[in-house]
Amino acid sequence: MDPTPLEFNKNVTLCFINSPVSSAGFWLGDNPLRGMLPLVMLQISMIVICCRIVHSVLRRLGQVEATCQIIVGILLGPSLAGSIPWFRLTFFPKRSWMHLITVSQLGYVLFMFLVGVKTDLSLILKSGRKAMAVGLAGIFAPLALVFLFRYALGASIPLGLTPIIRGVAMRWCMTAFPVVSHTLAELRLLNSSVGRIALSASLLSNFVFVIGVAILSPLEVGDRATNQLSAVLTTSSCIVLALVSVFVVRVVTLWMIRKTPPRQPLQERDFAAVLVMAFGCGILYELMGYNVSTGMFMVGLALPSGPPLGTTLVRRLEGLVSDLFLPVFLAMGGFKTLLSAVTSDEAELKYLQLFLVLIMAGKVIGIMAAALCNRMRLRNAFALALVMNVRGINEVGALNLWQNDGMAGTHTYGMGIIFIVASAGIVTPLLKRVYRPSVTYGKTNARNVQQSKHDAELRVLACVHGEEDVAPIVDVLQAVRPAAGGFQARPICIYLLHLIQLAGRSAALLAPHRESNRRGGSRGGSSVTDHIVHAFRHIELGSHASVYPFVSISPYATMHLDICALAQEKNVAMLILPYHKRAAVHGAAEVTGAHRGVNASVLSYAPCSVGILVNHRPSKRPASTVIVPSRYDARMYVAVYFLGGPDDREALSFAARMVGNPKVFLTLVRLRRPTGCAAVDAEEDRHDDQVVDEFLLDSKANERVACCEEVVQNGEDIIGVIRDIGNEFNLVIVGRRQGMESPLTAGMADWSENPELGVLGDMFASTDLLCTAATLVVQQSRAAARRQPKRQCMPKESNPISRCLHSSSF
Repeated sequence: MDPTPLEFNKNVTLCFINSPVSSAGFWLGDNPLRGMLPLVMLQISMIVICCRIVHSVLRRLGQVEATCQIIVGILLGPSLAGSIPWFRLTFFPKRSWMHLITVSQLGYVLFMFLVGVKTDLSLILKSGRKAMAVGLAGIFAPLALVFLFRYALGASIPLGLTPIIRGVAMRWCMTAFPVVSHTLAELRLLNSSVGRIALSASLLSNFVFVIGVAILSPLEVGDRATNQLSAVLTTSSCIVLALVSVFVVRVVTLWMIRKTPPRQPLQERDFAAVLVMAFGCGILYELMGYNVSTGMFMVGLALPSGPPLGTTLVRRLEGLVSDLFLPVFLAMGGFKTLLSAVTSDEAELKYLQLFLVLIMAGKVIGIMAAALCNRMRLRNAFALALVMNVRGINEVGALNLWQNDGMAGTHTYGMGIIFIVASAGIVTPLLKRVYRPSVTYGKTNARNVQQSKHDAELRVLACVHGEEDVAPIVDVLQAVRPAAGGFQARPICIYLLHLIQLAGRSAALLAPHRESNRRGGSRGGSSVTDHIVHAFRHIELGSHASVYPFVSISPYATMHLDICALAQEKNVAMLILPYHKRAAVHGAAEVTGAHRGVNASVLSYAPCSVGILVNHRPSKRPASTVIVPSRYDARMYVAVYFLGGPDDREALSFAARMVGNPKVFLTLVRLRRPTGCAAVDAEEDRHDDQVVDEFLLDSKANERVACCEEVVQNGEDIIGVIRDIGNEFNLVIVGRRQGMESPLTAGMADWSENPELGVLGDMFASTDLLCTAATLVVQQSRAAARRQPKRQCMPKESNPISRCLHSSSF
C-alpha cells in the first residue's frame, strides 16, 4: 500500500526514479513536470492561488487566512482532490513530497525568526496586573482541568495516548504569541484594549512555556538516552546557546545598527550577516536536541526590535514569508490530514477530543474569571477569552514535531488539524460579532467646543504624522492659545499625538513620550518625535497653555482606535488631523492614501469634534526649526464662513476661542439666502441665530472682530464671495456640513472630490480657487449634534447686536 504524506516522514523506504532538476521542454517531447524545479514551483503557485480564492470566499464568514490555508491543504490532499489518481500523479507525486515539505519548513522557521525579532520583551515587564492574571489563568486553569480528568479516568485511557496528552497539555494550554499577534493584526484589533491585554498575556504565557520546556526537555532526553549525562549536557547547551544569542549575536547586531545612518535601513551585507548568524544558531539548537524553529525564535527574541533591524527584515522578508512560504506550510498541514482516519471509531480519538475540548473550556473559564475579577466588562472578558483560544501556525508546527518524533499517528495528527480548523472557524467569526471597539467610541458621552464653558480649559488633541505636519497645526494652536494675562484669557491643554506606522514590531504602542538621549533616538523614530515635541513646547511660552506629548505606533488600518481612545480618556473637545494631501515644493500635491483612511475612520468614530487641516503651502522644514521667535509677533487673519448647521456652529465656537489672542483678527462671513426665502429647517435657523448673536455679543467691545453678511442664491455666488475675499486671510475655518442639505449648495456635493471635507472645505482645498490660506474643516461630534439643547432664541427685533457689528477693515 502506498504511504500517506504523513507516513512519508517516518522510517519508510521509498525508491524513486532519479528526477532531474529541470526538463528538456515540451517541444523536445519531454514532460515539463518531470523536472523537480518546475513541479515544485507549480505546486507552490497552485497552493497560493487556491488560498487566495478560498480566503476571498470564507473571509465573508469571518475566517482568517491561516484557517483558509489549512482548508486548501485538505482540499488538495488525499482526502479529496488527491484521491483522484491523475490529479495526484500529475501535480503531487510522491517524489515531490520531501521537497515541498522542506520549502514549507523553511517558511516556518523564517516566520518564527521574524516574530521573535518583532517581539518587544519589555511587554512582559510592562504587563499590568490584568494581563498577568489573564496570562497565568489561561495556562493553569486548563492545565488543572486536564490533569484532573486524566487522573479521574485513570487506566481507561489507552497507554499509547499518554505522551500525546502530556504534549497537548503542555503546548496547547499555552497561548502562542505568534498566533495571537498574527490573528489580531488580520482582524485589525492590535491596538484595541482587548488586543493589548491579549498580546501581553500571550507573551507572558510563552515565557512561562519556554521556562517549562527548558526544565522538562533535559528530563525527556534523559529518559530516552542510555547515558544520564545527556540531560546535563542538554541543559548546559541550552544555557550556552542563550548566552551566545545575547552576548554575541545581539552585540554584533547592535554594532551594525550603530554604524547605520539614522532613519536608514540596514545595509545589505549587515542584513545577510544577521540571517547567517540566525541560521547558524538555529542549526546549533537542532544539534543540541531542540527544534530549529524554537532556536530561530529565541535568536529573534535576543535581537532588538523596531527600526532599523526590524523594519529591514520586515521589508525584505515578510512579504515572501507571509504570502508564499507560510501558505505552503499551513496547506501541508491540511495535505497530510486523512479525513477517513479522523472519522474512524477509535477509542483514542474520543479521549483526544475530550482533552482538546477541556483545554478550550478551561481557558475560557479561567480567562473570563481573571478578567472579571479585574473589573473588565463581561463582553470584553468573553472577547479576550476568544482571542486567547485562537489556534494556528504554532499548533500545526507542534503536530509536525510530534509526528516526526512518532508521538502522533495518522488519527491523532488529523484530529489535531481538524480541531484547529474547527476552533478557529468558530472563534474568529464570534469574536468579530462580539467585539467591535470602533463602535464603542461613537456611543460615549461626546464632547465639543460649543457646549464647553467659555472660561473653561479647552482640551485639544493634535495629531501629526511627520515633521511636515507640524508648522500648520502649530499656527492654528498659536492662534487659539491666549496670551498670559491677556484679554479674555482662557487656558488650553494640548495633547500631542505622533502617529507612526507599525513596522518591525508585533505589538502596537500608545504611551506618553519620553525624550531619548541616545543618538538616533529610540526605536520607533523617537528622534523625530523629539523634534516635533520641541516645536510644540514653544506654544507654552508666555501663555496659559500646556502640552502633553504621546506616541502611537500602530497599523494605519486601526490607527483611529488610538486616536479615539486618547481623545476619550483625556476628555478632549476637539482633535485636529492633517489632511492627506500636502503641497510639494515642485508644485504637485503629495497624496497619502493611508492617511485619508485614518481621517475617514476618525470622522466616523471620534468621541469629540474633529478638525481636518488643509495646508496649501509646502512645509519641508525640520520640526526643530519650525518655531522662530519673531514669527508669532505678526498678525494672523482668520475668517469663518458660516452657512448654518451643527458643524458651522462648532467652527464658530472654536474660532471664538481665538478672540483672546491679541495677534488674531477674526472675521465672521455669514452666507445667507435672500430675504423672503422659505426656511429649510426653522429649528436649525434659530440655533444658528442664537450662536451668532452670542458670539457678537461677547466680542462687542473687541475691535479685532468683524462680521459681514453676504447674500447668495447658489453655489456660484458662494464661489464668487470666496474669490473676492478668500486670499485676505491666513486661516479659513468652515464646517463640514455632512448630511446638511441647503439650496445654496444644491448639486455641488456631486462634484466634490473630497467628501470628507464637505462642500465648502472641498472648495478651499481645490487648486482652482488658488487659495493660499490654510483651511480647517470642522465636524461637530455626531452624538453631541443629536443632543443640541433647544434654548429659547432672542427675537430679531429685540436683538441688540447688529448683523454688521464691526464692518471696519483691519
